[in-house]
Amino acid sequence: MKFFEPSCSTVCPQGAAIDFDAFNCEPFNFDPNGGCTMPGNQLQNLGPIVPGMYRAACGTTGVEFDGADPVHKDSDWYRIPVAAPGYLVASLIIKGPDGDPLVNAHITLLQGGLCANQIALATATGFACPLSIGPIPVMPGQHVVVVTFDDPLPLGPPCPTPYTLWIDERPTLFPGCGDPTSGPCNAPHPGPACNDTFCCDLVCASDPFCCEEQWDGICANAAQTMCASTTCEGDLNSDNVVNGMDLAILLGAWGSGKAVGDLNGDGIVNGADLAILLGSWGKCGK
Repeated sequence: MKFFEPSCSTVCPQGAAIDFDAFNCEPFNFDPNGGCTMPGNQLQNLGPIVPGMYRAACGTTGVEFDGADPVHKDSDWYRIPVAAPGYLVASLIIKGPDGDPLVNAHITLLQGGLCANQIALATATGFACPLSIGPIPVMPGQHVVVVTFDDPLPLGPPCPTPYTLWIDERPTLFPGCGDPTSGPCNAPHPGPACNDTFCCDLVCASDPFCCEEQWDGICANAAQTMCASTTCEGDLNSDNVVNGMDLAILLGAWGSGKAVGDLNGDGIVNGADLAILLGSWGKCGK
């Protein structure tokens, strides 16, 4: 499978978003996409992304000076709504006046659109072209990529230093992984794959039979061993929380032999499965 790979070029691609404050480097100016460094959490929206798709942004970053004194480090915050599960890759191409990659360029991938709930998924600083993070497994929801220079406030390079940012989402490795009707990863069921996207990928990478033929007891045992941090009993819709939505799914399958809801793998959805779900109530991995 061939994935999108950006070249080490700062030439702005056609259709790319333009940084709101590109080429605006006057000290103390309002930063229109400074994210959590600015009041109001100013973010620049790049639009939704799905597997097989990419987004691009062209802009400038650097240090603003008041005379010889550095006064502000520009950071650009880009919002990317992820519309389907996949693996996100962010690549930054940024060079100095000599054409070489800059050693203190910094890129961060955050989960969550608000400062109060953001979680850092990955970060990278260094001398590379492109400077990349990922592939990082992501579920649908708001994500943010931040472009800036590494802390502490450096003496340079000065703003405006141009860059190109590429963000692409890659599909799950095995078709069927993450399908909510395919059954839980930690219990055997007749069909292939399971409903936890990334645990399913992980197990099938080591045993393709689990995604090609049947999710049997060997696959379920592998999931329990390999995916302790991703498998969550009772999370029937794979949203990383066990709540009323999962309860509704289980009750909708009550008395049947459906894989979805049969948490203990005994072939019927009943009180035993309800007990497992209620025992897992709340956030997965809490």
